[in-house]
Parts: sequence; structure tokens; C-alpha cells
Amino acid sequence: MLVIAVVVEKRFGVSAYGEFSVSFSIALAVSAFAFGWLNQAVSRFSNGKDDLLASAPRIFWSGWLRCALAVMLIAAAISVIRADHCLALLCGAVACCQGFHSMVISMHQARFDSRSYLGLEAFRGVCICVGTLGCGVALQNGATGLVLGLLLGMLANTSVVWYSASASRNFTRERAEGSGHLQQIFRYGWPISIWLSLSLATPFIDRTVLTHIADGVTMGRYAYEFDIVFRAFTFLLLPVTISMQPLVFQAYAQGDLRKVTGLVKRSLLIQICAGMIFSLIFHVAIFQILPILGVTLNIDSSGYWAICFAALTWQMALICHKFLECEKRILLMVKILFGSYFLVTLLSSVCLFRLFGISGFAMGSVLGGVVYCVTSLKLGSRMIS
Repeated sequence: MLVIAVVVEKRFGVSAYGEFSVSFSIALAVSAFAFGWLNQAVSRFSNGKDDLLASAPRIFWSGWLRCALAVMLIAAAISVIRADHCLALLCGAVACCQGFHSMVISMHQARFDSRSYLGLEAFRGVCICVGTLGCGVALQNGATGLVLGLLLGMLANTSVVWYSASASRNFTRERAEGSGHLQQIFRYGWPISIWLSLSLATPFIDRTVLTHIADGVTMGRYAYEFDIVFRAFTFLLLPVTISMQPLVFQAYAQGDLRKVTGLVKRSLLIQICAGMIFSLIFHVAIFQILPILGVTLNIDSSGYWAICFAALTWQMALICHKFLECEKRILLMVKILFGSYFLVTLLSSVCLFRLFGISGFAMGSVLGGVVYCVTSLKLGSRMIS
């Protein structure tokens, strides 16, 4: 997304990038809503006596197929009603590919196969970048051409992900009857679908609100700046969460609560230190080194730090709620996210935008992230102690 943001902004303008980023955000939110429960179930039911990944892996494939059919049917209906030149269908197909990718890498993660996980994530990034930019430049069709390229890249990635899954012996051999388990894992995982879809829909909501209180150019500018900085932080800090999650679930399943607490504290400390160091290095690179090399990223220095803090707090949020995840209090996580975003982030962003512009809008995200982190960590630690 970093490369896509820079190239699309230079070639098509910030408005085109804003439209593409909204479509991409919608596809990710749909993927999280439709398939997020599967990813959570894979992570949670891969330990001890509940190791369905070993005993009944077909239920996960069956779950994905059913959800994919539902997504495509709804997308087709929306595309016909809105006459949007198949944009809804393209977004629906991207969501299904992303859902398949997330499910398979969750399987590798659950088996502590970090090499496969990291390799597939890196390959996905390359496919998205090459497909989006290649097709977008070739078609010169604005957001629709960019989304079509995104889909082509995701399809190429899906073929490799499918091969990775079929080649693995960890979750392809059925050793027990899996009927009846699908409802069990759906009942456990569906609240996380709500959480994931809401969290991934926030960029779409942010940009829709910003379009109404400002204009499309301002929204595109904010989307461009936010995606460059936020994606960089995600690339840096998300692996900390990913590597820590299976260890936390394993320690909790073994009843080692002290180890769970230690893992959470250590992960937060790593993210804070890494985030602070990276923000300084990234600032020097963007505003001092790249201009010397003739590369200019159109990022406002006044809003840079606000976006950095927003990215850091929301990456920390993924760790702060691990206690609640262990206790299966997913609905409580949804309520905390709902309140933190709609009552804190959105309202404060609108108010601060009137005073400080784009940097003020980003500060609202910082406030919401801090509220979510503190609330979920405090409630979760109280439950697990």
C-alpha cells in the first residue's frame, strides 16, 4: 500500500487514490465480517483437546466456501441495483480472496510456521502492488481499473496460498468426523467478525465523514498521508502481535496466567520502543533523506506525528485486548471498540478538524485508540487475575 499510495497519487491524483482506498477499505471490512470468525476459530481451536485443525480441518474450508457464496450473491445484487460497472462484484471477489488468505495464514500461524506465514504475507503484498499498478496504468480507468488490478493480484496470490495449504500435512488430513463442529466454531467466532469488520470499516467511515465536512480532495489527501504512515507501522508492529498470539492462547490453555501476562507486557513494551524509534527514523527519511534523492512524499509535517501516534495506539490495541480474547469476551471487545470509535474518535476528530485541519482529525484517532487500550487492558487484567 505504501508503493501504491505514492504511485497512484503521482499519476492519478489524490482524489483517485481516495476512491480506491475507500473501495479497498470496504473489501477488507466485508472480508473481516464474512470470514473473521473463521480466522479466530482457527487460532482458538488448534490447541490440546480442541485441536480441530488436526482432527477436522474440512470444517474451515466448508465455512469459507459458504461465506464466499453469500458474499458474491450479495455483491452481485448490489452491482445490479447500483449499476456501478461491476465495482461491487470486484470488491466482493477481493473480500473472498482476502478471507481465504487470512484463513490459511491463520492455520500456519497456529502451527507456529512463521516462515510460511511471513512468506505468504510478503507475496500477497507483491501481488497486490504489481496487479493494482499494472492494471491501473494499463486501463487508465480510475478507481475501477485499480480495483480490477487489485483483484487480479489477489487471485494470483490465492493460487499460491491454495498450493501452500494443500502441500501442508498439518491441516489437510481428516482424522475424525467434523460434522456439528461448524456451528460450534461459528458461535465462538462470530463476535470477532463484528469487531474486525468495524475496525477495518473505520477508514471508510473516517473518509466519508471527512468528505462531508471538507471535500474529496481533502479526503484524498488524508487517505494518502494516513495510509503511508499507518501501513508502515502495521508492517513494523503487526508481526509482534502475530507472533505473540498463539503463544498467549497456548499459555492460557495450559493455565499459565503469569506467562500470559508476561507475554502481553513484553509485547507492548516492544511495540512502544519500536514505534518510537521507527517514527523518528521514518521522519528523517521522509522529510530529509528522500528530498535530497529527488523523491517527495506529499505529507504535511504537522500531521505526521498525530498519524504516527494513532497508528501506534491502534496496533497496541490488538495486544491490549488479548486478556479479553482469552476469556472469550469478544462481545465486550465490540462494545469497547464501538464506544471508543463512535463516541471518542469520530466526535473528537470532527471537532479537532475544525481547529487544526487534517492533523486535528488524526488526533481524534489517537484519543480513541488510547481509550480502547486503557479500557480493554484494565477490564481484561481484572478478569484474568
